[in-house]
Amino acid sequence: MKIFHHIQSATGATRSEVVVVLGLTAVLLFGHVLGRCTSGIVSPVDEPVSHMEVLRRLDSLLATSEPRADSTPDVASDRSNRANAAEHQTMPSSSVRSTTSNRRINLNTASITQLQTLPGVGQATAERIIEHRRETPFRRPEDIMLIRGIGEKRYAKMQPFIAAP
Repeated sequence: MKIFHHIQSATGATRSEVVVVLGLTAVLLFGHVLGRCTSGIVSPVDEPVSHMEVLRRLDSLLATSEPRADSTPDVASDRSNRANAAEHQTMPSSSVRSTTSNRRINLNTASITQLQTLPGVGQATAERIIEHRRETPFRRPEDIMLIRGIGEKRYAKMQPFIAAP
């Protein structure tokens, strides 16, 4: 308790202010020590990772953790996977994203998360794509214009990134 009195008299601060400052100092010191202790365990981020890379890694984790007999994901499990991924994602799903890989997304097998990486495709449009392919698989990329909300302009933006057998 002498330390509080000594700091108060030296700085002219109230007891509450001294408690707050010492508490913040303790938290910062703990964070610094914890960071030093775990520096060998968790590698530091040298370069920022693109949102596409985060989505690709999440999809690969989901693919390895939940093997399925069929290759067409259902909407219910895609929604739960999307909810889990959204906890770690701060980017709005309706924003336009560019793809960093040269791989095209197959409209007949892509997950809801993969479909949402296409320019102009949000959750509602991705769900409409999945519903459409359940009834009628896509035969060519242009068939995506059969989906409500996807016209020639939107198709032109996503065309380089999509494929259909």
